[in-house]
Parts: sequence; structure tokens; C-alpha cells
Amino acid sequence: MSEAAEQNDRYARLVRLGSQFWNASGVDINLSLFKGLDINIDSLRSLVAGGVVFATPSAESLPVKDGTVFLLNDKPQKEWLAWEPKISIPGGD
Repeated sequence: MSEAAEQNDRYARLVRLGSQFWNASGVDINLSLFKGLDINIDSLRSLVAGGVVFATPSAESLPVKDGTVFLLNDKPQKEWLAWEPKISIPGGD
């Protein structure tokens, strides 16, 4: 099994029913008359390469089956960022 496949298997248990995915393009800029300029920058790697981020609501959510389809949202909702499930990840070698 390739190293990439092993990493996918290792983290697959984090994706559950109710998990939400969104685009992490690297930079999010908002300009508001009352709040001024707000710039959020993800990691340099996601800025250059782009990427996808996800959050899972709870450890009690059911694991998904192979082939489950998720929507890719433009950006996260605030409540997704507050999710902190306690899901163990098997150790790597």
C-alpha cells in the first residue's frame, strides 16, 4: 500500500455523516464600511496550492461509507469552526 493511501486510511475515520467541507483558497478579504478591512490568510501552502478543509460535528456521528458524496462549500459557517469532536487517530510508524 502506498504512503498516500495509508495516510488516507489513517484519517478517514475523521469524516462522518454531517461533516462539512469548504474551499481553502488561502486568502479571504472582506471590506466593510463599519468594520474596515478584514484579511484572513490560511497557511502559505494553501495560499500557493489551494486546498479543502473539513470539520466534523461530533464523534458520535456515524462513519461514512466509501462513495459518500459531500458538497464543497465556498466558506465555513461559524458553528463549523467551533466543532471539536474527540476522535482518535491511529499512530503512524
